[in-house]
Amino acid sequence: MNADAMLKHIEGFNQARSGGVIVRKAARSYTLLSERTGTPIARLRPTGNVDTVQVLCWNGER
Repeated sequence: MNADAMLKHIEGFNQARSGGVIVRKAARSYTLLSERTGTPIARLRPTGNVDTVQVLCWNGER
């Protein structure tokens, strides 16, 4: 899955669950931020397998 497709996939997942998360592409990973506070929620890096990511950090907010 290319970067644009992964970004759309993550955003679609967020919207299907009522939103609340901003998704930003950063280097080889994606940063998820709280819409309400701007606080980082997680960093995700694609593994190369379709629809699979490695969680680099997680704060447990969502």
